[in-house]
Amino acid sequence: MLGLWTDLPWWARLGMALVVMTVGIVIVVRSIHSGAAPTLLVDDLSRYQLLVGFAITGIGFGMLAIGGRSDSEKNGYKF
Repeated sequence: MLGLWTDLPWWARLGMALVVMTVGIVIVVRSIHSGAAPTLLVDDLSRYQLLVGFAITGIGFGMLAIGGRSDSEKNGYKF
């Protein structure tokens, strides 16, 4: 799985990381603004939406942290 991630160009990795972070931030903001969400089986659905939004934002931040150019890419090597 990580091989698929490292085979992408560095600009695509950073772009995908920013998209994932943006989706997470949008979920967080929408869950904050929709305080009166309809409940299905849980008491407070907006609380779980907020946690999912923060988890997705954290995943995007991790992708952003490791998505830059590696040393071999900086030196022009391709294995």
